[in-house]
Amino acid sequence: MKSYPLITIIIPCYNPGKYLKECINSLKCSHDKIEVILIDDASTDKSVEKIKCKNIKTIRNGKNRGVSYSRNRGIDEANGKYVMFLDADDMLVNGAIGEVLKWASLDYDIIYFSNNKIAHNKYALLKQILGTNKDKICIAGPVSKLYKTDFLKTNSIKFKENIINGEDMLFNAEALIKTDSYKTINKNIYLYRRNNSSATRTFDERIIENDKNFQSYIEQILPNQYKNDISMLAINGLFTVITRISNLPYAKALTYYEKIDTKFYEKSSKSMQSLSGYKILILWLFLRKHYKITHSLLLMKRNISNLIKKNKEFTGL
Repeated sequence: MKSYPLITIIIPCYNPGKYLKECINSLKCSHDKIEVILIDDASTDKSVEKIKCKNIKTIRNGKNRGVSYSRNRGIDEANGKYVMFLDADDMLVNGAIGEVLKWASLDYDIIYFSNNKIAHNKYALLKQILGTNKDKICIAGPVSKLYKTDFLKTNSIKFKENIINGEDMLFNAEALIKTDSYKTINKNIYLYRRNNSSATRTFDERIIENDKNFQSYIEQILPNQYKNDISMLAINGLFTVITRISNLPYAKALTYYEKIDTKFYEKSSKSMQSLSGYKILILWLFLRKHYKITHSLLLMKRNISNLIKKNKEFTGL
């Protein structure tokens, strides 16, 4: 009789370079209860081809399709009782595999791991996924979690492939709403690599329209009692958009600042009071079209942040 793995670890890869080998080395990929699926999203650096290890399966996309498509394909191909997502430039902490295997022997639909004080109450946990809680905890990413494979497939829970920012939050919000079978573990198993060239620090002009589409999806997913959270997400979304634009030189950034439909966000402006003073200042200036000052302050903040973080390659989640 064929034996199936307990956990399928899904790793989307697009030109991961040297980081992929470090990522794989942090896994016990030869463990008979572990299956690793590398989804090569049409990489050109040949780094995926160099990985040879027992229990690793490589699937190559015919063309570059994006991380959501790759994760969805991994779910479709998974044989494990649970799926676990890992980014190719990150790592698991020492001993993480033993920890997740222990919990995967139980029967929850979702198991959350975090160093933060994650909530046990479903309402509070969903607010932590949305990042709208008073403690400013945000566990929106798909990593550092186990999802029962049958639960995802039965409920057709997938990443929105037309969303380039916020797709993780949509996935996790929908998953939690559709289950009451979950467990939260206050333990860190994941090392996130700080990477200044990552998508969160670059600009893709699609993000302007993307954010409006994200708001439409989140309104469909969240129950009525989360109306205040939806408003906060809109304001947070606007802050994210203008922060991404600020990666451009001002002359080019101005073109994109002017493309933003500020009226779309003004209906949620009352939620600004829940933000930090710095964010309120940035949004207040932007909504009044003080683009030059907004841009300068965001650039200054980014430079200071980079100086503080430059000696910290990894952070726990």
